[in-house]
Amino acid sequence: MPRLVPALAVACAVAFAPLARAEQPATSPDIKVTPVAEGMWRLTILANVNVVAFVGPDGVLLVDTGYTNTAPALSAAIAALGAGDVRLVINTHSHADHVGGNAAFAQRAPIISHSKARERMASYYALPSTDVAGLPSVTFTDGLTLHFNDEIIRLFTLGPSHTDGDIIVHFTRAGVVVMGDVLLADTFPNADLRRGGQVNGLERTFATLLDTVPKEVKFVAGHGRDLTVDELRTYHEMIVATIGEVRNAMAAGNKAEALASEGVLKPWDRWSGPRGLSTSDWTLNVAQSLTGGPVPSICAPITETLVRDGARAAAALYRTLRREQPLGYDFGEGQLNALGYELLQRGRVDDAIAIFALNVEAYPEAFNTHDSLGEAYLAAGNRDRATASYKRSLELNPANSNAAEALQRLVAERK
Repeated sequence: MPRLVPALAVACAVAFAPLARAEQPATSPDIKVTPVAEGMWRLTILANVNVVAFVGPDGVLLVDTGYTNTAPALSAAIAALGAGDVRLVINTHSHADHVGGNAAFAQRAPIISHSKARERMASYYALPSTDVAGLPSVTFTDGLTLHFNDEIIRLFTLGPSHTDGDIIVHFTRAGVVVMGDVLLADTFPNADLRRGGQVNGLERTFATLLDTVPKEVKFVAGHGRDLTVDELRTYHEMIVATIGEVRNAMAAGNKAEALASEGVLKPWDRWSGPRGLSTSDWTLNVAQSLTGGPVPSICAPITETLVRDGARAAAALYRTLRREQPLGYDFGEGQLNALGYELLQRGRVDDAIAIFALNVEAYPEAFNTHDSLGEAYLAAGNRDRATASYKRSLELNPANSNAAEALQRLVAERK
C-alpha cells in the first residue's frame, strides 16, 4: 500500500500482553458502535462525534475521546468490546468535542497530539484552562509512526487545515484513514481561522490525499458517515468550486458580508448541514481566509462576561453588541455554536443550553441552531425539550439526518 507522505521521522514500538479480539458489541443509548475494519470500531457519541477504537493483542488504541460528560459512556462502550484497557490515545485536533474525555483516560494511557493542538487545548477565549490531566503527554510537529496491534499507524500533518494542529491517522494495513474534523461528511468543512485553520489548507490536504491513497481506503470523518475515495473526490471538488466562486466574486469587488447575504454559493446549499457550516457561514469562512483573517469573534467579549457574571449577563451583552456594533465582531451562526460545544464538553451543560438557546434566538430559521440545542438538552437528560428542538430542526430542514436519527433513538427509548 503506498505511503501517504514520503517521510515520517519518529517510530514508536509498543508491545503489551495479548488480548482476545472482540465480537461486535451492543449499541448503548449514547454510543453507537459501527465496525470499520477488522478489530476497528467507530463509536459515535450522541449521534454526533466520531471516535475510533482499534483493538487487538496489544489492547485498545483510541482516536479522540469525545465530550467530558460522555467519557463514562465511552469507557463502558470500550469495555463492551472485551479487548482490555485503553493503552494509547490519539487526538486529531484541539476542539473540545474531540478531547473532552482526555482526563478520563490520561492515567491509563499516553495521549498523543500535534504540538499546536496541545497548546490550544488549554484555553478557549476567556474560559478557564482545561484540566491539565487531559493534556497530551506526547507531541510532534511533522510525523510519527506507531507499531500497535500488528499495525503500522502513521500520524502526520499536511499543514493547517481545520486548525493548525490537525493530524491524519493512517492505519496502513487496515486501509483506514481517520481524519478528525478535517473531514465533515456530506457538509461544508470548517477552517477555524482563530485556531490557525486555512481554507486553502483544507483544499491542499484533500488534493494530497487523493493523489496518494489507494482506491480501497476508507475515510472516517470527525462527524458523520465514512467516505470512499470517490466520495472524497466529490467533496474535494465542492471545496475547489466554492473557493473559486468566492475568490472570483471578491476579485470583482464584492465584500464578504454581501457575498454571504446575496447567496453567491446558493447552488451548493445541499452541503449545508448540522456538522459543518451553513452556506452563508462557509462563504464568510472562505472570504475571511482569503483576505487574511476574520474580525474578532463575539465569543471573546461574551466569554469574559460569562466567566465573571454568568450566562444571563453574557446573553445581554451579545444582544447589545449585535445591535450597536454589528460589524465590530463576527456574529456568524457558527460562533455561538462552537462556544456551546466548548461549554458542553467542559461539563457546563446549563451554560451550553443558554448559549445554544441564544443562537436559536439570533438565528431562529437556521435548522442547525435547533439541532445543537437539542444535543445540549439531550446531554442534560431533558428528553422532552431535546425532542422539541430536533423536531423544529427537521421542520426547517427535512434532510437533517442527525435530527432524524436522534428522534428515532428518543422514540425507541420511550418504548
